[in-house]
Amino acid sequence: MRPTRRHQPTPAQKAASEARRARAREMARVISAMTDEQRAELAARTPVLKLGGGMFTAHNQCMIAVQFPSATVCAGYRDWRAAGRAVRKGEHGQAIFVPAGGDKRIDPETGEEQTAGATFFIIGTVFDISQTDPIQANRESPRAGIVDAPEQTELALVA
Repeated sequence: MRPTRRHQPTPAQKAASEARRARAREMARVISAMTDEQRAELAARTPVLKLGGGMFTAHNQCMIAVQFPSATVCAGYRDWRAAGRAVRKGEHGQAIFVPAGGDKRIDPETGEEQTAGATFFIIGTVFDISQTDPIQANRESPRAGIVDAPEQTELALVA
């Protein structure tokens, strides 16, 4: 069996990736420089829900609000596909920090959850529901509770 080779990014792709990381670091620096009250006010002014109904962290809500002030419900590209929606071509996502690493294991002796290894953050991309379209109007959505329009968000959360 022949070993598979991983795709190597082009110099232009590497430069674009570094530029994205630099923008995300700058946003994080600006948000970190805010007082706790300023961050809480920004997060409360623009509450952003995850596709499943949960809330993003206050820091990620601030990052989304800075990049896309009218965001209501956000999810990653694959999550929107699984929900029966497609991100429109040409749409740009919002950068957020996603925890990675730190495998969680249960200690067999004590039964307590322990983290093995260091936890670190990577940059993930989410898209607002207004940046998506239904994949097929007549196809049944595989996930319940998904709204078709941003103005229905409040109604979907109540139901």
